[in-house]
Amino acid sequence: MSQSLIQKVIFFQQQCKDKTENHDIIKTLLEMNKLIDDSFDNVIKEPEKLDELQDRLQDIQLTCLQLYIDFSNEIHRVRGNIIASIGSLTFVTESKLKLLVNDEYWCDLDRYYRDKSKYFFNDDFFNSELYLKNNITYISKHPLVQYSMENCKTVLFNILLSEKTYQDTEEQKFLKMLYDSIRNRIAIISNYAYSQDINDISEYTVRINNNRAIPTSCFLYDFSVLCREVERNLFFFETFHSLKDSSVDYSEFFTQVKPTYLKWAANMIVTAAGDDFCALFGKFYCKAHVRHFEILLYKRKFPSVRIIYYKLLQVTRGMLTANEIMQTGNDLVVDLLKREILDEEQEELDLEDPDSMCSGETVLERMEKLNKNDFNILMMGIIDYVTERQWNRTVETFFTRSTTPDTILEPVLLRIPLSDRIILFTKSQEPVAFQSFYEAFAAWCYHLQRDYEGILYDKKTGEKTICTCQLKKMFAL
Repeated sequence: MSQSLIQKVIFFQQQCKDKTENHDIIKTLLEMNKLIDDSFDNVIKEPEKLDELQDRLQDIQLTCLQLYIDFSNEIHRVRGNIIASIGSLTFVTESKLKLLVNDEYWCDLDRYYRDKSKYFFNDDFFNSELYLKNNITYISKHPLVQYSMENCKTVLFNILLSEKTYQDTEEQKFLKMLYDSIRNRIAIISNYAYSQDINDISEYTVRINNNRAIPTSCFLYDFSVLCREVERNLFFFETFHSLKDSSVDYSEFFTQVKPTYLKWAANMIVTAAGDDFCALFGKFYCKAHVRHFEILLYKRKFPSVRIIYYKLLQVTRGMLTANEIMQTGNDLVVDLLKREILDEEQEELDLEDPDSMCSGETVLERMEKLNKNDFNILMMGIIDYVTERQWNRTVETFFTRSTTPDTILEPVLLRIPLSDRIILFTKSQEPVAFQSFYEAFAAWCYHLQRDYEGILYDKKTGEKTICTCQLKKMFAL
């Protein structure tokens, strides 16, 4: 392996750090791939160079992750069905670097497993309780040497859709170990031809003979998204897990505004139900369940289709789950509004007749009995309904996916995966963490009024929206 590969890797990392133009980064990646291929072809290996590259692998992964976070995930279609993006190109390059460093060891491990598989069952990867504890499907295979494409996809989906929360990085030890092993397995699968019991997703493979198949560009794109999202979640959790909780600093504020805030929300649900809120909330409820990686996978399959989140869920999670989520969303608001005793002639709720609905006080009582997740989605839904009409802004526009967002014009919220916390960034203080959306949004509004004079600016036009009147209605700020 030549020193030129090490130098090219260092140059690539510096380009990413400097946020160089995409086409320059792509050029460097292509040059790196040529050097990696030459290193594979060279029968004379240089152990000290391999060790140096091994030491850089973690840094390289972090560089590729930062590139994924900072740059758009735009898909480029090249020559018909071939899918290409800067994300999939960095993914396959990183995979080849992993293979270059570890190929001999992984081959030895594979042979050892075939000869002495009985010893593997003492490994944590065969401890079903660890999988159950982390809400992950137990497959009873060694991830690095046995998982198929389908196995890898199943577990990555488990990790990305899990509702489990963690308190610290020590609790995530098995999760991270499992992911690292799957990532390495994908590096192997993406660089070798395998039989169809390994390459077992027809959409992702092309057969090259009767019993061998190779991965397609769709495989590289989709699995780059799945892996980068897991890495992002782990990285964000590690970055913010020790951030102080806001409960003490904001306790007096919440005590002051909570009664007004929740009463406003309940009354607004009753008012909006006479318009179209019940119909809209079912769609919003579906959208609130969709994760970012699902949007990217859906856009790859249907690049020109306007996203309908119920249909997206059908594609990514199946018809049964999509129907269950949609039905829950459709019923949630209606159940909040139903009067306990209906007139004899009235068999169902009439949303156009206010007398057929219960009072705001009753709605509030029922809201407070909802589980935490549904309560927060309901609050997001009614706030989204109001802010879109009053401020021309949806709830999702108040959130970022960056660890260092721009707070010059307004405060910013960030969801932290794996912890169920939301971080608030403002220009007047260090970031603080909240345990629920409704509290985080209340604090966001507090700072919007205090630090930004209650004004939102359109970043494209510079047009300003005065929010003070609506904030008084919501919080009496």
